[in-house]
Amino acid sequence: MSLASDLIAARDMLVADASIMRAIVQGPATGPASSIVLPTGQSVKTLSRVAAELVGGFLPLAGGTLSGTVKAPNFAIGNELVSDAGTVGFTNVNGPAIQFYGTSVSGSMQLLTGGLARWTLQSAGHLVPNGSFISLGAPASPVASIHASNYKMAGEAAADAGTVGFTNNNGPSLTFWGNSSAGTGALVAAVGSSEIWRTVSSGLELTATAQLMFGGTTSSFPGLRRSGTTIEAVLADASAFGSLGAGAFVAKSGAVWPFDTTGISQTIGVGGTFSLAAGAGLVVLTENTTGQCALFICGGGIVILVAQTATIYAAGTPGSGKIGLEYSGGVYRINNNTGSTYTIGIAGVRVRAAS
Repeated sequence: MSLASDLIAARDMLVADASIMRAIVQGPATGPASSIVLPTGQSVKTLSRVAAELVGGFLPLAGGTLSGTVKAPNFAIGNELVSDAGTVGFTNVNGPAIQFYGTSVSGSMQLLTGGLARWTLQSAGHLVPNGSFISLGAPASPVASIHASNYKMAGEAAADAGTVGFTNNNGPSLTFWGNSSAGTGALVAAVGSSEIWRTVSSGLELTATAQLMFGGTTSSFPGLRRSGTTIEAVLADASAFGSLGAGAFVAKSGAVWPFDTTGISQTIGVGGTFSLAAGAGLVVLTENTTGQCALFICGGGIVILVAQTATIYAAGTPGSGKIGLEYSGGVYRINNNTGSTYTIGIAGVRVRAAS
C-alpha cells in the first residue's frame, strides 16, 4: 500500500457516502427510491418520505393513524389521572383488546375478546376470570399447566373436599378430604374410581389388593404386597415370590420362630428326587406328617447329617427305607427311597452361591 492508493480509497469511500447522503436528502417521497439501502443492509427513508408521512397523519399528532411499530419509554393512557381509562386493540366485537382503568374506577386491567371482558387483573394483584370456569387450552381439551404457590380446595374448611383428575372410570385421580379435626384429613389416590392408597395422619395406607412395584410392572421388577398380617416380597406382576435383602433381620415381637418356612414343602413320590437351588450352607428337612426333622451341613459336594429326631434320614445316597440328602449333578437333592410318598418341609441358610 502507498499513500496514493490510500488517498484514492479514502476518496472512493467519501464519494460513496456522499452519494448515499444525497439520495436520503434529495430522494423522492414515494416509490422504490424513497427507501435507501445502506451498506450495512439496513433501509432508511428519504427526508421527503418522512415529511410526507408526518403531514399525512401517519403519527397520531392530530388524531391520525399510526402505521409500523411504536417504541417509547412510556406509553401513557391519557394524562394518567385516576379517572383516565383507555383501550389498546379492537374497540368493537371483531377482535381482542386490553382496557386500562384508573384507580377512581378500580385500578384494574381487563382482557377482552369479542367485546366481552374475559379476565380482570385487579389492583390487589389477583387475576380473576370473568366467567364460571377457567379453560387452559381448547375448551374441549385443556392442555396447559397450572403453577401456583398454593392450590386451594374451596375455602379450605374442615368439611371441604376436591378432586384433581378423572371423576369417572376412565382414568386416575387424587381426592383431597378435609376433616373436622385438624391434621386428620386424607389424600386418596384412585384409578378408574377404585381407591388404591390414601395418606392419613398416621401414614400411607394401601387397599387390601394393592401392592407396591419398584421400577416397573413386569416380572423383571420387585414388589411388596399384603397377605393377611404378612408382608410378602413378590415380583411386580405377582407371578412369583421375590427376594428381600438387608444388612440384618431383627425380630421385634419376641416370637419363638422369627423365620417361618412352613409354607415351603415338596411332595416326593416313591423313588423320586427334588433338587435344591445351587448353594452351600445349612439345610433343615421335616417330614410333615410325623414331624421327623434333620439338620444337614452341605458344602463342596459333601453332605454331613448333624442330627435328627428319628432314623429316617441319611447323608448321601439313601439306603432302603431312608430319605437322603445327596450331592448329584452339581446340586444337592432330596432322594426318597422309603417306598412311600412323603411331603418334606424345607428350610435353608445359604452362605455360598456355588454348591
